[in-house]
Parts: sequence; structure tokens; C-alpha cells
Amino acid sequence: MLGKCKVPHIMFKVGAETYSARVTDGPIIFEGAKCVGVCDEAGREILISPTVAPDRRLATLLTELASALMFEIGEPTGRKAICKFVAVVAENMIRDLAACGGEEALRRLMPGERLGRRTGRIGLLRPRYCRCGGMIPAGEILCSPDVEKPDQVKLQMFCEHCRITLSWNELATFGGLPGGVVVGEPKIEEGRTIPECQIAPQRLPQIFAP
Repeated sequence: MLGKCKVPHIMFKVGAETYSARVTDGPIIFEGAKCVGVCDEAGREILISPTVAPDRRLATLLTELASALMFEIGEPTGRKAICKFVAVVAENMIRDLAACGGEEALRRLMPGERLGRRTGRIGLLRPRYCRCGGMIPAGEILCSPDVEKPDQVKLQMFCEHCRITLSWNELATFGGLPGGVVVGEPKIEEGRTIPECQIAPQRLPQIFAP
């Protein structure tokens, strides 16, 4: 049973329609066989299996969006038409995916989660400082909405000086940006426990906080 997306979080433009995308809770069985991904045309949804490695999710998403576009407008014929088709799929996916955090957000999705603006990364404009006094550049700080606490955002950073990872929550502003009021106690972990930033600042959603 593929089901339908009842509460779409981010919509990918596919022809005249829009599709949502999520990682399923379990393996995808389609026509009796396990699949890494599937396009559910009836539910207007792209499903990605949790068995797909995070660094392969982008290829799966692109493949299924191409399948969705073929369903909506038909298969292209001829070299020029195929090239244009590929360009349209890629251009729309890049723009729509950027709105919810890009490939980084896609890699972070847990089983059952959908891509959405709340999974996106918020770009910061100023650095933060570790307890040792070391400065962490804004581009190396992960800041994203807390999916379990809608009124808060989560910040995470790794300090190269003392080799610790700091994580903390701040109350969010009405615009969904960090408000500067820390909630609870920061979490301190030895070593790097967050992935290195893989998206250049100019490819982040155009949402910035001080």
C-alpha cells in the first residue's frame, strides 16, 4: 500500500502537477519486487526506501521525478527532446530541493519523514563562539527547525580547537529564525558528531538569521 500524502511539506513541480517526497518507514514493495524508490502517481508522491544509502537518495529522487514527469506529459522522443526533458527535471528539482535544505536535508531524513521547509537548514550570518573562545564560522554551524518542538530551532557546531560538538536549542522568532534565547542546557560531546557542511552558502534556502 503506497498511501497518499495528506499533509505535503514541500512540493516538487512536475508538469502541471506537484509532488511531495518522503522516506518510507519500511522497504518498498512494488509489483512484487523490492524497489529503492517509486513514483506514486495517484498520491502525487515520491517514495524513497530507507535502505537507500544517504549519498544515493539524490539520484533516486531525480529518477522518480523523471518518471513522474513522463507520467504527466509523456516520454520524450529524439535527442533534443530528451536533453530538454532532462534539463527541465534537473532545474525544477534543484530549485524545489533548495527550498527545503538541499541534499543535506535529504540525507538527514529519517524513515517516515518528508522533505519540507522545517527540514531545511537556516543560513546564519554571524559566527558563534565555543566555550574555549574559538570562533566557529557561520557557514559551519548547522541550524534547522526542531521537528519535535515547533517553537524552537536546533543549532549544532563542531569546534576544531577543543574537538567537541556543541548542540543547543533556541526559541524561534515568528519567522522561524533563532531568537537568541537558549532553552535548557547545551549538549557537549567529544569529537565530531555532526556531518561536515556539504552545501555552499549560496545554495542554501534564502532564509538568513543574525
